[in-house]
Amino acid sequence: MENYIINSPDDFQEFDWEYEAKGCLEANITIFDNSYTFNFYDVRRIYNVTEANFGGGSCFYDKNLVLLSSVNLNNIKVFLNRIIEKNELTNFIKN
Repeated sequence: MENYIINSPDDFQEFDWEYEAKGCLEANITIFDNSYTFNFYDVRRIYNVTEANFGGGSCFYDKNLVLLSSVNLNNIKVFLNRIIEKNELTNFIKN
């Protein structure tokens, strides 16, 4: 049994390919009755975002930023299971 709920539209799994193509997704996830908003980026997308931001001499940051090899439901579940198993939830800010 999973210890989390990905709070997303019912058709989220049908459009998983869109998030993977876009390379980023902000998702609200409930873990052990606590709510977190994670900002998932794939490494190619984050490179483009940081290039655009650093070009102007600024910086890039995002609350609960998670880098994935590809933004898809499987990788998100792997990430969630890993932080739960390794008891790393304290590294993230609750909503």
